[in-house]
Formats: sequence, structure tokens, C-alpha cells
Amino acid sequence: MEIVVGNDTAFFEDVLRNELLKRQRQNKSYSLRAFARFLDLNSAELSMILRSQRGMTKEKAERVCDRLELSPIDRESFFQSIKNRKKKNDDNSDNSLATYKERNSIKLDESYFEIISEWEHFAILSLMDNKDFASDLNWISNRLNLTISRLNRCIKNLENCGLIINKNGHLSKSYTDYKTTEDVISPALRKSHKEALELAGEKLISIPTESRDYSSRTLSIKVTDLPKAKELIREFRNKFAEMIDSQEGEEVYQLNLQFMPLTNLGFGNKKSIDKNSHKEKK
Repeated sequence: MEIVVGNDTAFFEDVLRNELLKRQRQNKSYSLRAFARFLDLNSAELSMILRSQRGMTKEKAERVCDRLELSPIDRESFFQSIKNRKKKNDDNSDNSLATYKERNSIKLDESYFEIISEWEHFAILSLMDNKDFASDLNWISNRLNLTISRLNRCIKNLENCGLIINKNGHLSKSYTDYKTTEDVISPALRKSHKEALELAGEKLISIPTESRDYSSRTLSIKVTDLPKAKELIREFRNKFAEMIDSQEGEEVYQLNLQFMPLTNLGFGNKKSIDKNSHKEKK
């Protein structure tokens, strides 16, 4: 079994996460609950383990290692990482807001392609923060203007990926924050941005001006300032979310920011243009 270890996760968490993702790639309907049954764990308990909120007893760890048929070396790393996680959690027991957010966030990569690329999934997750949220399909369908069949599929996707918990029809989020990769080639993000732009075009017509804000500004920039521009945009986006995002929200909004060139990239500066023009005259 190939194990990909993340920067902020323990070895035993990565083992479980990678095995779950492998099974879900082979079978899209494979759920967190099914994986928990295979490991002989409670699904809520497994969800907390994957969110770095809970460790494992020695007895359960041994049972999981047996079920996954880990090698002796991986078994040793598995047990040691559980001890290290417990020590880290004890050291962070101050329960500060920053620590809480760090423990309850997840970065989504290409293995979550369908989640990232289709706007409905993040809309459902954000709607779950609204103060009047109801775990009722008809209510959610009306609020997001989705068909029941489409809504069912999205909820199933979120549940299968361990991003929400469905307990007897009551929906709850597994994490408080969801992030995606940045500045990498991602077909999922490209599809997501394309959908967002198309949706923005529709809302420009259907939503009254007082309930939306569309603005733009055209600039002349130095190419060397592009990294700084991206950093400023990210800082604004994060600050905006900190100040506006609310656990007592009433509506779900989407903030889209695009910073793109209008000139032909790589066409060259004035000197190269003059040089090319000179060649043409000859």
C-alpha cells in the first residue's frame, strides 16, 4: 500500500486517509461508514480520527493494523505516530481559536475532483452554517435551487468523502474550514472557476443590484509584481472571510476574484516589436 504523508498529519491518519481514498477511487459509492465497518470502528470515531481530533487505543490500533495488513515497519510507525499525536494534542490543549481552526480544517486535492469542480458541494457546506439550517432535502433544495436528485448526489459525494456526517438524516460538517491547492495545475479548480464565471453571468441578470456587487479595475503592472499581487489578493480574501463569514448567516454568497492579463503574454516589449517590424520590412 502506497502511503502519502502530509505535512500536518500523523502517519496513522495518512494511512487511513490514503486507504479510504484508494477504495473510493475504485468504488465511487464507497463511504466513510463502510470503511469504519471494515475497520470495526464507529463512523463518528473514524471521522474524528481523520480530523486529528482523536487518537486510538492500543487495542483498536492493533485491530486496524491487522485489517490493513500493514508491514512490521509500517505498524511500528503507526503506533509511534499515535503517541506523537497524543503528545501534540496535549501540548495544544490551550483550545485557542487558531488551534481549533487548524485541527478542524482540511486541504482538498485532486482526489476530491467532483467536490472541488462543482459549486453545489461548497454551497451545501456553507448553507450548513446558516442559523436556520434544516437537514431537510426539500428545504435545502429550495434554498439552493437544486433538484432533489442532484441534491441527493451531492450529499452522497460529501458523505463518501468524509466531509459531512449523516446521522439518521441529521447532517453536520466534519470540518470547519475547507481549502484547495493554489498555484498548481488543477483540472478540478479550472472547471470550478469556469462554473463560477458562468454562474456569475447568470446572477448578473437575475439578482437585483442591491443584493450583489460586481466591480472591476484595469491596471498596467510589472510582471515582477505578479507574486505580490497574488499575495495581496489572498490576504484580502482571507481577511474578508474572517470579517464577513458568519456561523449565524442567513444567506450563502460566493466571492470570486479574477486577476488576468488583457495583453498577449510573451508578445514582447517595444524593442522586440520594433525588431520584428524591422525584419518584416526587409
